Amino acid sequence: MYFIATVTTMIYIISLLMLIRFTFSRTFIFWICPLLLNLILLLGQVYSIILSLGGNKDLIPYLVPTSLVQLLSNQNFIEILMSFIFALLFFIMMISFHRAIEATRPPRKRRVSNMIKNYNAALYAQKLEENLLLKEEAEKKLRKKYKTIIIKSEKYPKEWEKLFNEDN
Repeated sequence: MYFIATVTTMIYIISLLMLIRFTFSRTFIFWICPLLLNLILLLGQVYSIILSLGGNKDLIPYLVPTSLVQLLSNQNFIEILMSFIFALLFFIMMISFHRAIEATRPPRKRRVSNMIKNYNAALYAQKLEENLLLKEEAEKKLRKKYKTIIIKSEKYPKEWEKLFNEDN
């Protein structure tokens, strides 16, 4: 029983350290409530361990709500196992919440690298368009140089002739 209670306390301590680290990130506002909840749960777990080891009940007076103390201080194995499962689920929930926040807010470095890639792609597309325009202008100069024949016929409608002559 003491092993499960110790592991539960270690999970709460690890999640507390994780939440302290997240509190100093850019998304600190999301981590204030989980940090306070984790502190309450950790103090309740430590209080229950002290009581189960035969500590004085007046050693840590009124740190956590009495219902939480009663839940965690009973020596019933099922309740200790439930507190372990709750601590594990709380830890997993904090990790998944962190991953969800990471997924919605891309890091600044990724944004900058994407901007650089987009800029380089735009420069490449601009060079391709310039090359196409230069080729078209060169073809037009060649046509003017060699004086292409303008078609005047009565077989085709005049709109077609105009289009053909404009292209040539």
